[in-house]
Amino acid sequence: ASLPAPAPSMALVDPLTAVAVYAALIALGGLAGAKAAGSMKSAGASVVSAAVLGWAYCAGNLQVAFGVACVLAAVFAMRLAKTKKVMPAGVLLVLSAVAAAIFKGVI
Repeated sequence: ASLPAPAPSMALVDPLTAVAVYAALIALGGLAGAKAAGSMKSAGASVVSAAVLGWAYCAGNLQVAFGVACVLAAVFAMRLAKTKKVMPAGVLLVLSAVAAAIFKGVI
Protein backbone atom coordinates (compact mmCIF):
# COMPACT_ATOMS: atom_id res chain seq x y z
CA ALA A 1 0.00 0.00 0.00
CA SER A 2 1.33 3.41 -0.90
CA LEU A 3 1.13 6.51 1.23
CA PRO A 4 -1.41 9.16 0.27
CA ALA A 5 -0.07 12.13 -1.64
CA PRO A 6 0.50 15.26 0.45
CA ALA A 7 -2.12 17.94 0.22
CA PRO A 8 -1.24 20.69 -2.26
CA SER A 9 0.14 23.81 -0.67
CA MET A 10 -2.09 26.88 -0.76
CA ALA A 11 0.85 29.19 -0.05
CA LEU A 12 1.42 32.01 -2.52
CA VAL A 13 5.08 32.11 -1.53
CA ASP A 14 7.41 29.29 -0.48
CA PRO A 15 7.74 29.88 3.29
CA LEU A 16 11.38 28.79 3.52
CA THR A 17 12.37 31.08 0.66
CA ALA A 18 10.52 33.85 2.48
CA VAL A 19 12.59 33.15 5.63
CA ALA A 20 15.82 33.62 3.67
CA VAL A 21 14.58 36.84 2.02
CA TYR A 22 13.26 38.22 5.33
CA ALA A 23 16.58 37.42 7.07
CA ALA A 24 18.52 39.24 4.36
CA LEU A 25 16.20 42.28 4.49
CA ILE A 26 16.45 42.48 8.29
CA ALA A 27 20.25 42.21 8.22
CA LEU A 28 20.75 44.70 5.39
CA GLY A 29 18.17 47.12 6.78
CA GLY A 30 19.72 47.07 10.23
CA LEU A 31 23.22 47.62 8.89
CA ALA A 32 22.04 50.42 6.59
CA GLY A 33 20.16 52.03 9.48
CA ALA A 34 23.20 51.78 11.70
CA LYS A 35 25.35 53.44 9.06
CA ALA A 36 22.82 56.25 8.58
CA ALA A 37 21.94 56.83 12.24
CA GLY A 38 25.01 55.40 13.94
CA SER A 39 23.06 52.95 16.10
CA MET A 40 25.24 49.96 16.92
CA LYS A 41 22.44 48.60 19.12
CA SER A 42 20.14 48.41 16.09
CA ALA A 43 22.86 46.85 13.95
CA GLY A 44 23.57 44.21 16.59
CA ALA A 45 19.89 43.37 17.00
CA SER A 46 19.41 43.05 13.26
CA VAL A 47 22.44 40.77 12.86
CA VAL A 48 21.32 38.55 15.76
CA SER A 49 17.77 38.39 14.37
CA ALA A 50 19.08 37.55 10.90
CA ALA A 51 21.35 34.86 12.36
CA VAL A 52 18.43 33.21 14.16
CA LEU A 53 16.38 33.42 10.96
CA GLY A 54 19.32 31.91 9.06
CA TRP A 55 19.36 29.01 11.50
CA ALA A 56 15.58 28.62 11.13
CA TYR A 57 16.02 28.52 7.34
CA CYS A 58 18.76 25.86 7.51
CA ALA A 59 16.77 23.79 10.01
CA GLY A 60 13.52 24.25 8.10
CA ASN A 61 11.97 25.55 11.32
CA LEU A 62 9.11 27.87 10.43
CA GLN A 63 7.99 28.09 14.07
CA VAL A 64 11.21 29.85 15.06
CA ALA A 65 10.98 32.15 12.04
CA PHE A 66 7.37 32.94 12.99
CA GLY A 67 8.44 33.75 16.56
CA VAL A 68 11.23 36.08 15.41
CA ALA A 69 8.88 37.86 12.99
CA CYS A 70 6.29 38.34 15.76
CA VAL A 71 8.87 39.71 18.19
CA LEU A 72 10.21 42.09 15.55
CA ALA A 73 6.68 43.17 14.61
CA ALA A 74 6.06 44.04 18.27
CA VAL A 75 9.34 45.98 18.50
CA PHE A 76 8.58 47.91 15.33
CA ALA A 77 5.02 48.62 16.52
CA MET A 78 6.42 50.13 19.72
CA ARG A 79 8.93 52.19 17.73
CA LEU A 80 6.19 53.41 15.40
CA ALA A 81 3.99 54.39 18.35
CA LYS A 82 6.90 56.25 19.94
CA THR A 83 8.31 58.03 16.87
CA LYS A 84 5.21 58.26 14.64
CA LYS A 85 7.60 57.78 11.69
CA VAL A 86 6.48 55.42 8.97
CA MET A 87 10.06 54.97 7.80
CA PRO A 88 11.60 52.72 8.98
CA ALA A 89 9.39 51.47 11.84
CA GLY A 90 6.07 51.35 9.96
CA VAL A 91 7.55 49.68 6.89
CA LEU A 92 9.36 47.09 9.01
CA LEU A 93 6.20 46.48 11.04
CA VAL A 94 4.28 45.65 7.86
CA LEU A 95 7.18 43.54 6.53
CA SER A 96 7.38 41.58 9.79
CA ALA A 97 3.60 41.05 9.96
CA VAL A 98 3.49 39.80 6.36
CA ALA A 99 6.50 37.55 7.02
CA ALA A 100 4.80 36.10 10.11
CA ALA A 101 1.65 35.41 8.08
CA ILE A 102 3.68 33.65 5.40
CA PHE A 103 5.56 31.56 7.96
CA LYS A 104 2.26 30.55 9.58
CA GLY A 105 0.79 29.60 6.22
CA VAL A 106 -1.89 32.31 6.15
CA ILE A 107 -0.54 33.86 2.96
